[in-house]
Amino acid sequence: MNHWCRCLAVVSLCATLHISSSFVFAHHLWLNATRYNVEELSGSPSVGKTTVYFGWGDFYPVHDFLRPGQLKRLSFQTPSGEVKELAPGEGGFQATPIDFPARGTYRVAAELNATYVSEIMEDGKFQVVQKPRDELPKNAKIIESKFRLQSAKAIINIGEIDLKDQTASAPVGHELEIIPLKNPIHLREGDYLPFKIQFKGTPLQSPLAAPEIKATYLGFSTGKGVFAWTGEMDRDGIIKLKLVRSGIWQIHVVHSHEPPSQMAGKADKMEYKASLTFEVP
Repeated sequence: MNHWCRCLAVVSLCATLHISSSFVFAHHLWLNATRYNVEELSGSPSVGKTTVYFGWGDFYPVHDFLRPGQLKRLSFQTPSGEVKELAPGEGGFQATPIDFPARGTYRVAAELNATYVSEIMEDGKFQVVQKPRDELPKNAKIIESKFRLQSAKAIINIGEIDLKDQTASAPVGHELEIIPLKNPIHLREGDYLPFKIQFKGTPLQSPLAAPEIKATYLGFSTGKGVFAWTGEMDRDGIIKLKLVRSGIWQIHVVHSHEPPSQMAGKADKMEYKASLTFEVP
């Protein structure tokens, strides 16, 4: 059963001001936008505008900066499914203005380059290194080694959206992806947002998979790793998020599995992270 909770977290001033290696180990990616539901403009080549910028870390809505070379791709898909590549901004949060050419629902998508992340103890010191297990120092005690892939998606609506429009539910093609079964622009405080989780093109289903599913809304908490809600899939693989507040929301999912045979010796776990951000009017 889905239930509301505050994940217990103790955040010291030192942790707030200092980004340690163990901190980076837990970071996740999301997309922020200056506007998610945009009125249609008239008499302009651009029907609607917003600016997206990256969330990266553990404190919502903004925390840390992506490192150079960490971002693999930033793009958006039009209502017709056409993919438009975006050049990310050059500032710390890589704020990227987007002009939308027509009314409809757009899905902005970001992917990070895949990486190996290993927690080790070496010479009595805890370290996080970006190397596979078989390349770690021989004298190191390996706590955990992961292959990790992360992605993020935001739903941007321009103008009036027909109730029958299903564009918000169309996948963008990420390895792990959150698929809303309704467009949040048509929901209100107190409604439920049903969604599925798709992995490599196939919906995950219980009990074969048990991904970690969390959500929060802007203003709930700025604490480290604090989410407002945790959820579970039903037998049909559907999760229902109760929207207790209007405003901006983020859903965050982690799916892990044992490494395939060709990855033996390189990682203890294959870990995929995905997020979805949107606004409820």
